[in-house]
Amino acid sequence: MDHHPAMKGFTLFELIIVVAIAGLILVTVLVNAADFINRAKFRATVREMGSIAQAAIDFYNNNNAWPPADASLLGSPYMPQAVGRGPFGNTYTISPNNSSVRISTIIPAGVPIDLNEGSFLSVSSVAGGQQINITQSIPNEFTGRLTYDLLYIDKQ
Repeated sequence: MDHHPAMKGFTLFELIIVVAIAGLILVTVLVNAADFINRAKFRATVREMGSIAQAAIDFYNNNNAWPPADASLLGSPYMPQAVGRGPFGNTYTISPNNSSVRISTIIPAGVPIDLNEGSFLSVSSVAGGQQINITQSIPNEFTGRLTYDLLYIDKQ
């Protein structure tokens, strides 16, 4: 009976398989983590945009004028602190319309977007990513005054 002493350790092939499987698991975890982080940043962006829209409407109701287009200038008493850049690092822009205000920013391409995340959320492709917009209407008790103000401004 010819017995070889039992070999201890792993063969190179076995080590390569184990490292490949570990690498595959690591890549999967990292991709899922990045996706999770981007979804959280998107939700935070939409929440901030909604807060900025409400603050812009409050600013209009108190001052009979819209705030500057640069959201970073809209702070106390309308927001606890001014927010100029979103979680992705891009600026927020305030654009008033006749009876509503639109808040816009750009998020990187490939970020998962859930259109059900915020009311009046719209998305369009732009250079460098996707522009997301939230439009919030002025409550009815103020729209009559806004229409009057806009007509008065147009006649001057």
